[in-house]
Amino acid sequence: MRRLGSSDNTVAAVDNTTSSLGPAVPKPIPPAEADTSGPEETLGQGRAGVQARATLKGGLRPTSESSANLLASASTKMREAQGNDVVESAGKLYAIRAIAGKGKGLVATTRIAKGTRLLSEVPIFRVPRDNNDIKDLERIVADEVKCLGDDQQHAFFDLTNVYGSAHSEAFGIARTNVLPLGSSARSGGLFLEASRINHSCKHNSQNTWNENIGQLTIHSLRDIEAGQEITISYLINTPDYAERQRFLKEKFKFECKCELCSLFSATSSTQA
Repeated sequence: MRRLGSSDNTVAAVDNTTSSLGPAVPKPIPPAEADTSGPEETLGQGRAGVQARATLKGGLRPTSESSANLLASASTKMREAQGNDVVESAGKLYAIRAIAGKGKGLVATTRIAKGTRLLSEVPIFRVPRDNNDIKDLERIVADEVKCLGDDQQHAFFDLTNVYGSAHSEAFGIARTNVLPLGSSARSGGLFLEASRINHSCKHNSQNTWNENIGQLTIHSLRDIEAGQEITISYLINTPDYAERQRFLKEKFKFECKCELCSLFSATSSTQA
């Protein structure tokens, strides 16, 4: 996965291995700044990367009718509670806010210097990447969500589902938001805050799985001013505008209108 717009960072070689639940995962590269907690592996986010085998609390038990009813109830309560567009994170450098055309995302609440660790988060559950059986994955996700506390369930059902009615709501959310846990990991994790981070081809932050602490970390790649959105890249090595748009539309169901893509689009229109 390549970090577009970051000339001071090494480009990651791409492992083109894919699954039914996510895009390719990059080879490890060093983080932008040294992290005293230990070595890290660069990931590519993403919002749709369910990756690999892990020890799951729920195993492959069939989802019971009561489990389905519980998930449906939690989902309904979450939708009823979605009136608040701003979630302030006490003691943190960002807030979760509504962003035009993107749903919700992370926005800096103060100036953030390059190399700052913005976020360090443990996944609330893990999902296999190398299992292409959708029914099995549906059961795994349903069991995992059933084991969450009320607050975590509410936060989970507030995440984006780009797959609509193609899957159950819980699995659609997981497929949209699970992030890879390392370049060669066989499992992915669901993160309630990191999964909120939106894409930009000229992203200002980088997501990294730190095996030493068992957490996903987000570091700023350059200075970020208060009020600016915190973004990462969902892309593999696709520097061409048309290819970037095709990939993002196919995998993540949106047209990118970031600074880089808007500039290219405007230039193309002028030349036409």
